[in-house]
Amino acid sequence: MMKYNIVYEQDQPTSVTVFEGGRFYTAAPGHPSFEGIVQALQEGADHDPQEIVDMFDLRSVLARGFKAARGFLARITSGDDSHLKDLSERIEIDPNGNVIFDGEALHGVISETILAYYRQGSRDFVPLVRFLDRLLRNSGKHSREHLYSWMRHLSFSIREDGRIAAYKSVSEVGNGQYVSHTAGRGVVDGVKYVDFLPNNPGSVLEMERKDVAWDPSEACGAGLHVGTVAYARNFGEWNYDAVLIEVAVDPSDVVSVPTDCHGQKMRVCRYEVIRVLQPHEVPETFEDEEERGGVIV
Repeated sequence: MMKYNIVYEQDQPTSVTVFEGGRFYTAAPGHPSFEGIVQALQEGADHDPQEIVDMFDLRSVLARGFKAARGFLARITSGDDSHLKDLSERIEIDPNGNVIFDGEALHGVISETILAYYRQGSRDFVPLVRFLDRLLRNSGKHSREHLYSWMRHLSFSIREDGRIAAYKSVSEVGNGQYVSHTAGRGVVDGVKYVDFLPNNPGSVLEMERKDVAWDPSEACGAGLHVGTVAYARNFGEWNYDAVLIEVAVDPSDVVSVPTDCHGQKMRVCRYEVIRVLQPHEVPETFEDEEERGGVIV
């Protein structure tokens, strides 16, 4: 059984110490995994001791994961991922566990997302390397900052190809066809529309990036809107023929995350429709969605 001590002041934890494998590990509230360490220790038997030790040494965890990804990518000699061999070499981990790319620290939520991935049993961060590659192609620094707000939600997930899994409420119009709830301008599979936009599985929807509102304080600005499952479900509740679809969004195509929905929706300039969600896949409450979240697929 792991030996540990948690110090409290006014019912709030102020430090935690663990003794494991002949070594002491200590963390304070400033540690990026402090809350997770305390929670894991309080839950006790549900957590592997090595998992808890890894939470103290975030730098080692991330370095091992990227090393594994680097080894995988080094074996790639052709195809779209060939350039990622160089990308993985340009990623470093500083002593605080921050992800550093070309000398610039990326947002701490990147490290938190990677750590969540690690906790789920994966030791290969290839999807994260692909995600970072796509993210760093985003032409707007403010857009990258907005995306971090989205990533704080537990429903955030990364597909194997590095794209973001997001959701949208659309209307079913019969014969397996689906369209947007509201009319607007857009390009679907290369065809221009000024109408309700088709949103059928396999379709790619696009807008000119310059036409998408980037100001996060602009609640109903122009753009292709996608969201968390909870947001998409609530948005479609008023529409009797509404269904939810899953879409894939390249991080480079994210323009803004409006503040009016607490980071649960974002405006993008391009997405691909992946599939229609079945009723049993839609959570009934936001809490249900939180329990589903954090999975990198």
